[in-house]
Amino acid sequence: MSFLPSAPPHPPAFVQPNPCLYQITYVRLWTGENFWFYPTSIEFDEVSGYRWYGAFWTFYRFDPRYIYTAECPPIPTLY
Repeated sequence: MSFLPSAPPHPPAFVQPNPCLYQITYVRLWTGENFWFYPTSIEFDEVSGYRWYGAFWTFYRFDPRYIYTAECPPIPTLY
């Protein structure tokens, strides 16, 4: 996945990742990490799903309070 969305100059006041549930999502954390993520569960204290490590997907969980931005751009299809 070579497309990387640009970071906004200021983070939104509230990040609501629910519209991105079960969609490939680009996540930026307050720690400076950014990665592609496929969320399968979003709870009050945990976001879980699969993180892309460049060659494979692996199960991953993190605290939603660390989210700086999350966006799920439309993925082009063949039809």
